[in-house]
Amino acid sequence: MSQQQLQFKFIGHATLIVESDNFSIITDPWFGEPFHHNSFYHNQAPVQIDQAQIDRINGIHISHIHQDHLNEESLRRFSREAPVYIAKHEDREFYDRIKNLGFRCIHEIEPWRETKQVGPFQIRIYTPEVFNGSFDSSLMIENLHQQFYVMNDCMLNSAELNQIGMNHSNIVGGFLGYVGAHPSPTCYDIHNCPEMGVTILELLRRRDKYYLNCAQNLIEKFNTKGAGLRQMIFSLKMPIDLCTIGYLNRL
Repeated sequence: MSQQQLQFKFIGHATLIVESDNFSIITDPWFGEPFHHNSFYHNQAPVQIDQAQIDRINGIHISHIHQDHLNEESLRRFSREAPVYIAKHEDREFYDRIKNLGFRCIHEIEPWRETKQVGPFQIRIYTPEVFNGSFDSSLMIENLHQQFYVMNDCMLNSAELNQIGMNHSNIVGGFLGYVGAHPSPTCYDIHNCPEMGVTILELLRRRDKYYLNCAQNLIEKFNTKGAGLRQMIFSLKMPIDLCTIGYLNRL
């Protein structure tokens, strides 16, 4: 029986289901429950996923410790026996947070060095050289010699991206942050303090520029290596509230 190609279903924010041969991995499950006193939420409503669908998921990858990625309310909908895959870190805070939720099958993967077979997939995890306290990691999923890169909020430099390009020869797509969520209400008295609006706008522009450059950098690196890219689509999830940015642009 031949293997199926990678299939993807975008749920929302950083949540993606990757499937092949009736085996699936979900990344950073957050199904829409607001947090931080109901002040942090999805800008765009996530795709609804019922409990039966959740029960059929075979593995969970959690990229880092922030609550919109390690969302405890959403993770409680999974069996405590569900395998969880994370990067291995010397600091045990990230691991302990997941363990304290009751998960009993936590697989720590050595970043950059270890390849783990998970059902029909081979997965590798990449982390920044400099630890930033968030335990950020990105994920490469391979099936049928095709690779798909799930970057999320893991900010890698050009040398690190280049090394990923050297490690993989047939990357067919990727999934990048930033994402469509932000604290709300985000209120600033920018009429009486216009420099605040300018500062916010500059931060948003700088954030967008990083990910646009990152997408171009990845495509350039992988093409330079001669990767057989039949279709390279990087999903830049909605980074900001466009109404807000339009308003700030008028300052």
